[in-house]
Amino acid sequence: MNILSATKRLISILKKESQVQNIKEDISKLSKASNYITRIELQNHPGLIIRPAFIVGISGDIQVRTQWVWSFHSWMTGQHRYIIFYGTGNLYLEGNGGIYVREVSTEKTSVESHLLIGFDSRLGYSTICTETFWPYFRNKVSLIDNQFSGKGVFLRQAVAPLKELTPLEKNFQFISNFTSIVGKFFGF
Repeated sequence: MNILSATKRLISILKKESQVQNIKEDISKLSKASNYITRIELQNHPGLIIRPAFIVGISGDIQVRTQWVWSFHSWMTGQHRYIIFYGTGNLYLEGNGGIYVREVSTEKTSVESHLLIGFDSRLGYSTICTETFWPYFRNKVSLIDNQFSGKGVFLRQAVAPLKELTPLEKNFQFISNFTSIVGKFFGF
């Protein structure tokens, strides 16, 4: 098991061949009361970039590849590795308060970074500054949002989950923050 996967709580992910009914039974045990599981169907899709922490199951002939990006926008968001799912099959995603599939409007569409689950790899991607520094510094809003252009969809969760810290994590929160930064860099 990879140490980075363990820090992001991806320790229970197994590669397992099964029927769709079995997947639904298995993943229902993983979700919290406020989370919802959504099935995303891909038909010969060239690529959907998904954050792996949201994936609870895959069925069909879905292939996975990674792509490293070193653009200005990847430096701004701190994410340099993108995990791309392509082919035909189903992805089962878990999101807090539900998952919404949104089409990008004719104008550029933005979404808050902490709500974004994934997006079509054919979309144009950029970042946009949302606020001045002071509300961001007080942890009221995010400083940077993701912005998409072109024809395609993005996936977002309804609300951002509140992370409950254990007493040990409260005492050593700098370690948790460090692993979050490293995990985000590698696409988790």
